[in-house]
Amino acid sequence: STMGKLPKFDIPGHVHFITTKTNRFMPLFLAHDFCRILLANVDFYREKHNFRFLGYVIMPDHFHALIYPQNDTPIRKILGDIKRYAAKEIRARLLQQPRTWDELGGLIVPIERLRMAYQVPAARHCLRNFRLPSLRDFEVIKPRTKGQEHQFWQEGFYDFSVYTEHKLHEKLDYMHNNPVAWRLVDDPTDYPYSSYRNYFGNSDDELPIEIIGFEMTPNAVGLPPGMERGSTPIASAIEGNWSTVLLVGSRPIALAIEGNWST
Repeated sequence: STMGKLPKFDIPGHVHFITTKTNRFMPLFLAHDFCRILLANVDFYREKHNFRFLGYVIMPDHFHALIYPQNDTPIRKILGDIKRYAAKEIRARLLQQPRTWDELGGLIVPIERLRMAYQVPAARHCLRNFRLPSLRDFEVIKPRTKGQEHQFWQEGFYDFSVYTEHKLHEKLDYMHNNPVAWRLVDDPTDYPYSSYRNYFGNSDDELPIEIIGFEMTPNAVGLPPGMERGSTPIASAIEGNWSTVLLVGSRPIALAIEGNWST
C-alpha cells in the first residue's frame, strides 16, 4: 500500500495526528471486543512509551488519534507496537471461531444504523465487507515476514504534524464528527469509541479509555505569556508551572505540561 511509503518526520515536541486502516478495509471495529483490545494496547503503550493520548475515534475500518510523545520514542515505534500487539490479540479471538457478533461483545451500533451508513459513499467501501470477521478474511497471499499467515492492518500509517492550537481543535472536531458523517449515530455523544465524551460528556459516563493531560475547567484561564490563541505553535518543552489552555468549541481545556501540579 502507499501508506507505508509516506515520509514520517519525527520532530521532537509536536502532536501527531495519525490514521491507520484495517487490511482490505474490513470493518473489524464494529465489534466491541476488538475496540476494547485496541484501546487496552493504547493504554499499555502510553505508559511504556510515555506519550499523551489527546483524542481518538475508532471507526469500523480505521483509527484516528492525536498522540503527543513526551520523549524521543519515534511515532513509528509507538504505532508499530500498538498495531502489532492488538493484531496478536485479535487473531487469538478469531482463532476461537466466533459464530455471532455477541461472542465478540456485540455490535457497536445497531444493524439499522449500518444500513443508513451504507448510503454514505465513504462508509460503503468498508461496509460492503460487512460480515462476522474470520481469520480467512485476513489471510496473507505474499508474507512479508517468515511464517506470517494473517495481516489485520494495512502497512504503515498517515502522520500529520500538528503545530497550532487551531489545527489541534480542527482534528479533534473532525474525529468527533466522523461517526456522525458516516451516519452511524446522530449525535457524537452516542458513539462509544471516540474522545467526545471525555471532553463533553457527563462526569458519570463510563469511558472506554481515559484522556490524560486534559481537564475541563469552568472558566478560561489566560494563555501563558507569548502564546496567542490559535495562531502560534503549541509550546513543546515548556518550563514552569502554568498550563496551556486549549479551547475546543467553547469549552476550555487545560493541558498540563510539566510543573508541580497534575491535571
